[in-house]
Amino acid sequence: MFVTQLQSACAERQLFTLLYPFVFSSEDEDFKRVLFDDSLVTLSKDGNELGEFCVKVEEGTHEGSECWLVHANSHGLIDNVPCGSSVRTHVSHKLETLEQYHHEYVKV
Repeated sequence: MFVTQLQSACAERQLFTLLYPFVFSSEDEDFKRVLFDDSLVTLSKDGNELGEFCVKVEEGTHEGSECWLVHANSHGLIDNVPCGSSVRTHVSHKLETLEQYHHEYVKV
């Protein structure tokens, strides 16, 4: 387990090392490239829809500072029980989490 954690930490450090120059030297136009809206649908083997995952990154503000608003939610069925989760996060242009809300539900 330690080896897996170490490999994960090394991969994250490598990714950060690659992204650092871009994030801290980028122009405003570069940041617009991270804005997107997408969704995925989960289907059963027979083609019935079981759930959906949606994610959206848009421009926002947090306490007067420009940031990104990241909203991800999923809903679906587990053993025919409706459930889902939603995460809404404000992320600075330095990739710092400024504020985060998380909500999960199961309808019984």
